[in-house]
Amino acid sequence: MPIRNWAGLVLAAIGVWFFTTALQRRKRALAAWHAAKAKGLEIDVRTSQKFALTGAIARPVVNFVLLVGAAEVSLSYAAIGRSSLFSPIDLAGFLLLLLGYGVWFSISTRYREVVPVTSAAEPR
Repeated sequence: MPIRNWAGLVLAAIGVWFFTTALQRRKRALAAWHAAKAKGLEIDVRTSQKFALTGAIARPVVNFVLLVGAAEVSLSYAAIGRSSLFSPIDLAGFLLLLLGYGVWFSISTRYREVVPVTSAAEPR
């Protein structure tokens, strides 16, 4: 495997890391919410009200910029053709990185980090 493919593999690994950390954050937030609901408590796993509007505005803007960047790189790759500098694995890794970041950003602006709820009757 030529050395040029390593960049694509590294970018793909970073994209997968973004994707998995985002899904883990969502899973933790929903698990805490379900645990609190089962105990009759109410917690808010959404972003705070101070940042709700910012997140609602930033998500579509960031996703649009990522989409335009992906389209631009894909079209440039198609226009250049088979190059000795940029392989299909590099392109796929870059696109996976953009996808992973988009998912991570969307989930990070939707769910806050929450601590699992403990019972109020438990002594500390």
